[in-house]
This record gives sequence, C-alpha cells and structure tokens, in this order.
Amino acid sequence: MSNRVFVDTAGWANLFVVSEPYHNQAKEWFINARKQGVEMVTTNYVVAEFVALLYSPLRVFPPRLFEYVDGIKTASYVNLVYIDSVIDDHNP
Repeated sequence: MSNRVFVDTAGWANLFVVSEPYHNQAKEWFINARKQGVEMVTTNYVVAEFVALLYSPLRVFPPRLFEYVDGIKTASYVNLVYIDSVIDDHNP
C-alpha cells in the first residue's frame, strides 16, 4: 500500500455511510491504511461534494453530517488540500 492515497467523495461516503454499497470494504481498507500509516489526501472540493451527497440524496442530517466533516478536517492522517484560485487556474 502506498504511503499516500487520494480519497474522493465516494470513498468518504462508503466509509461513513453504512447503507453505501462498499461500506464494509471501505471500512476494512481504512482500518488497514491506518495501521500502515497511510496519509489520506483529499480536497475542499471533495469535502463540499461529500456534504452535498450526504444531505441529498442520502439524507444524512446536519448534526451527523458535521460530525463526519469535522472528523475529516481534524484527523492527523488526512491532508486536506484547499483548492484556491491559484491552484484552480494553474495549467501544467
């Protein structure tokens, strides 16, 4: 397993939401990744999309939704990259 992995919207949803189709696999992967010291990279865009997905259509209500987002934002093993206009406008 790589030391750094990008986690997208579906990854977070499958980890946090028990009714998602790959919840068990995501949970198992997450546990193993934590044991191996994997850094999880995500972006503010992904978190915003995750919030929209949780609220509708998954119907996760704000108290739980904020708990999930806070967990992502404060976890020492998550590198939350903020996409700003400088990064967004960058053309390699």
